[in-house]
Amino acid sequence: MPPVFWAGKLTKSMRLLVNLSNAMAWINGNVRDTGAMKERVKLGYDGVFSNHVEKYDKLGLEFQLRAARMQLDGIEFRGKEVLDVGCGTGVLSFIALEQGASRVVCGDISQYMLDKAQEKATLAGYGENQIVFRQLDAESLPF
Repeated sequence: MPPVFWAGKLTKSMRLLVNLSNAMAWINGNVRDTGAMKERVKLGYDGVFSNHVEKYDKLGLEFQLRAARMQLDGIEFRGKEVLDVGCGTGVLSFIALEQGASRVVCGDISQYMLDKAQEKATLAGYGENQIVFRQLDAESLPF
């Protein structure tokens, strides 16, 4: 059986939230049905279970930006092509472009999130030669 509780580096409040969610999945048996869990996550991001996805960037953009900048610190993007798997609304992708990436492919399981990222790219003036969007399942990539 895969581990249920997160042992990685998170703030105490985030670790509690993640572990409570994982414990609930274990209790109701969903921990073993990863296909069903993945479909619920996808449906959630597509707005089926909550309208909070409408406010995704409004609620957490500052946190996302701070986390993304820390994750990308020290990575050289100038002239490189980047694949952002699980891009959400594109926070990491836009930082990579700002730091000189030549092209970014944004991939996410949720078409809704991809649409939001594409709206942001258009507003920022990025064209198809710089950024493209693909719906994909991160666990089923061909490599």
